[in-house]
Amino acid sequence: MRVIESKKALLLRTQHPRRLAKIIPTAQLFKYKGKLTLAIPHRQDECRVLTNIGLSPPAPILHYYNWRRNELLIPQPFNAQKITSATLSLNPRTFVLNDLGTGKSLSALWAWDWLRQVNRAQKLLIICPLSTMERTWGDELFFHFPDQRVVMVHGSRARRKKLLAQDADVYVVNHHGVQIIADDLAKRPDITHIILDEIAQVARNQSTDMWRSFNTIANKQIFPAGARAIWGLTATPTPNEPTDAYAQVKLVNPHKVPKYFSHFRDKVMSQHGPYTWLPRANAMDVVDEIMQPSIRFRMSDCTDLPPTIYMERTVELTPAQKKAYKSMEDELRAQVASGEVTAVN
Repeated sequence: MRVIESKKALLLRTQHPRRLAKIIPTAQLFKYKGKLTLAIPHRQDECRVLTNIGLSPPAPILHYYNWRRNELLIPQPFNAQKITSATLSLNPRTFVLNDLGTGKSLSALWAWDWLRQVNRAQKLLIICPLSTMERTWGDELFFHFPDQRVVMVHGSRARRKKLLAQDADVYVVNHHGVQIIADDLAKRPDITHIILDEIAQVARNQSTDMWRSFNTIANKQIFPAGARAIWGLTATPTPNEPTDAYAQVKLVNPHKVPKYFSHFRDKVMSQHGPYTWLPRANAMDVVDEIMQPSIRFRMSDCTDLPPTIYMERTVELTPAQKKAYKSMEDELRAQVASGEVTAVN
């Protein structure tokens, strides 16, 4: 398979060119060096068809996207980021299992931005931990996509609904906040893509209200089932047991797992007593199979990463810490008011 960038076309030789030409109506047959060859437009739809039939076309994003970024912060995208973005751009429902610090967030934003440029995406919903709303996702959008309208959907129920009603390109909501506005989100066909960050933290158990909320917006929309893209991001998909994968996959690709959890558990675990279940020898192979499509880069695979990576997180103070800070503030105010402040203070 060869890419002709000047023509935005793929040249492909196959054993059954006429059969493939029937599957892809935009393909054209011609003879090249005496052999029947297919010329296929190098676009998202055609590449998706090729991917679905088992071929591996080079993603258009790798050839035609400008990798929008603040070049003072990111001189060049990492190779792992490009490949991750390419995988996401061709798979509307997939997992990103890259290690922490490999640039998953920006990879996902690049994929969405590219799809939007080629009219294959509209608005984006980011569901993430409260601690990363501003300092990770907010910062990535502010520094690298300053033209995008971003709304942080946080606060009381009334405030969240008001914020969600605003016209924006990207809505960012914390995991627990989704339950409050799940029905409103499910009724928004203009939100075509969901990034569920740290999916393994919050979607390992399908019996929780939070999982049901995610499922409502991912799989119970007012438009056709499965039409809304969802990308699950996590570095640790099975932190406890192989069965941790079941609910995550049921959320992202429901057709990949049995209807009932017990059927999947029997595939990956064996019972050793009334309450003891241990992983089978092939458990992780089964997990790997059901979590496809997915992509994973270990930190050791990313040889072009900088030697030091800095990350900021916003962490809520505990009640005891808040009380201590308030006490200190009150005491210092009293000192200022009484004029007893000394140089050492």
